[in-house]
Amino acid sequence: ESGEQVLITSITDDTGGDTNEDGATTTPSSGDWRKISFNPGSTGTIVNTKIVYGGATVRDWWTGGYFRFPFIENKGGLLTLDNLTLTQGLNRGFDQYSGATTIMDSTFSDLTSGIYIVGGSIEFGNNSFSNLNDYGISVYSATEFINRGNNTGGRGIFMGNGISGNQTWAKDNIPYVASSVNIEAGASLTILPGAVVKVPLRISPFYVYGTLSIGASSSDQVLITSINDDSIGGDTNNDNADTTGVAGDWRFISVQPGGTLTTSHATLRYGGLSEYMSNGGWSTPPLIRN
Repeated sequence: ESGEQVLITSITDDTGGDTNEDGATTTPSSGDWRKISFNPGSTGTIVNTKIVYGGATVRDWWTGGYFRFPFIENKGGLLTLDNLTLTQGLNRGFDQYSGATTIMDSTFSDLTSGIYIVGGSIEFGNNSFSNLNDYGISVYSATEFINRGNNTGGRGIFMGNGISGNQTWAKDNIPYVASSVNIEAGASLTILPGAVVKVPLRISPFYVYGTLSIGASSSDQVLITSINDDSIGGDTNNDNADTTGVAGDWRFISVQPGGTLTTSHATLRYGGLSEYMSNGGWSTPPLIRN
């Protein structure tokens, strides 16, 4: 029936019978199998599917290290993932190195993290994240980034990338975590009304060589605040405590020569870190340095 899910699971999972023919009821565990891998030029559509007990960690005997496989990886394919459940894995749910992926209406739980992007194009929305060790979504490099919103859980969307094109951060239920995001010359970042951006301790959220536009609605402001500020966006620093920001938690927005910053109806709080200088003095920067 069209309403039933496809199940991809371990051979030790006796759902559907004793497939491993051990004559006993066996119990599957996280990391029983490795991954589903999409290579350059491939296409894939995974819809209405539950995938469990994958994402193995395997010893690399040449280096002495380990391969930590996600459930699904994209190395250059064109993928659509919709109404997908990834759960009970040892490592991440989805990794992308290149290619393009759309992930909608999906659930990521009991993993180290959900979505991990280091290249290619990513579009996502209406996904839920729970019981993760790290952020629900982490983006270090993306040729295109589209957030359709309505994502829940997973602490936030970690953005540690350099922006070389035009990117928009839309309002969402979870905050963005901006860690030294480099907006290159000729590139732009637009942060839309209602978005919440949190900044890790002792970090500058943005280095602006191109164009940064923040806010522009009196009824729904942009908030840029400390990662310790649990008053909005939840426990983003994952310390399981009710913490609050303090002045000087983060540094400043840095506008470089040739860069442009436009801000309207935005609140910046808990920044302006004072730092001890090598000459024995103190640097006391503003929240925005041009």
